[in-house]
Amino acid sequence: MTTRQQRNSASNSRRGKMKNGIQPWPLDHDRKGQCGRYIVRVSVTTKGVTTKEDHVLRGRTFAEAAAFKREVEGQKATGIYVAKVDRKTVDQLKAAFLISQSALQKRTSTLRFYESVLDKHILPEWGKCQIGALSTADLLQWLEGMMRTQSSSVVNRTVRAFKSMMSFAVKRGMLTRNPLAGVAPFKDNKLGRRSSKDAYSEGEAVALVESAEGQTRAIVLFLLCTGARPAEAWALTVADIDLARGSAAITKSWDHLGGQVVQPKTAAGTRIVSLAPKLNAELREHIERSRLTADDLLFSTRDGTPLSHTNFRRRVWLPLIAAAGVRVLPVYSLRRTAITMARAGGEAAYNVARMVGHSRSLLVDAVYGQTLQSGMQSVATSIEARLFGSAKPTPAEADPGTGGAPLPAAPAGPIKRRRTGPKSGKRGGVETGWKRSHVVGSKTVTTH
Repeated sequence: MTTRQQRNSASNSRRGKMKNGIQPWPLDHDRKGQCGRYIVRVSVTTKGVTTKEDHVLRGRTFAEAAAFKREVEGQKATGIYVAKVDRKTVDQLKAAFLISQSALQKRTSTLRFYESVLDKHILPEWGKCQIGALSTADLLQWLEGMMRTQSSSVVNRTVRAFKSMMSFAVKRGMLTRNPLAGVAPFKDNKLGRRSSKDAYSEGEAVALVESAEGQTRAIVLFLLCTGARPAEAWALTVADIDLARGSAAITKSWDHLGGQVVQPKTAAGTRIVSLAPKLNAELREHIERSRLTADDLLFSTRDGTPLSHTNFRRRVWLPLIAAAGVRVLPVYSLRRTAITMARAGGEAAYNVARMVGHSRSLLVDAVYGQTLQSGMQSVATSIEARLFGSAKPTPAEADPGTGGAPLPAAPAGPIKRRRTGPKSGKRGGVETGWKRSHVVGSKTVTTH
């Protein structure tokens, strides 16, 4: 008998009697009368066959072992207990998870994202662990350690992938709860490469359009005026464009990694967008110049195949940026530019969201909207107008009695002030504000 077998035999000899499904099993360093390990035995019926499962609880008290057994019995009664034979490791769960995502027709880029994050960050650390043994505390400690060496973007991508896989396990009955369900995204730690999420200014956008020619000019104008995703533009056919009504039907998207046409990302992505007159004329000229038929792609390579993001950036986009003399931003920034300019122009967030294929208007300002310098100037001008009356008011603020001309500024002399509400006193009167009055011509003007 080997030394290890002798040690195991001695350890097993110290086991106490099984009582009500709980058996004490003292550790080697436990003193006489103490016990830091217990075996909890549970009867489980799987596919009509009843078996007994032993759960070893280390570093627990008898009361904690009893509480664990009651919890398991409660889970069995409600039907949410998962037998050990049905439990999987994280490594085993990966295959089933990716197959389910593929069956749901997830984009190729999404499938590659899951596989990349799982192979690079999750499986090396947790691949051999049973999914039922994963605790929120252990996962958080691991993620916080990642934050010291990885960018917050990488950590949050890892959380998103791991959380999705655990949610899949819960839906399939492999887990009773998702250990990452309450984990929020980590704040930016300023590590790693940061992707640009900026937008072009009005001058830069005009420079891009004027520097482009042929199909490239039509593409830039279309992305700027509709806010469409580049992949949605690559999937458009001539039949999707109604030049008579000035509209385009966006009903599909090009998955360049999978090499196939897919449905838009969300239900709101299927939409009809209006074409501005300049864009409508540019598309008409492009279709006639290229001699396109109804079944042809609106934007394509010389062979009539869909455009590749990588090739378009290298062969078309970067040379166009150099010719226009503008900042180097991704093609997707044209979508951000369209949203930013629409909001700066006073368009309602809901209408802009519908134009770009979002169901929630909150995303327009929270994710895509940027601040243009012209917009900041408009804010400064508005403040100055309120303070000193130095800017022209809108027509609605103009005095109808003067034929729509703006009212002159308030005089620099003394201004009478009066209360607009009851005076405050012992009986609880409320002061609601002050008004200022001055005379302009034959009438009195009141301002707050």
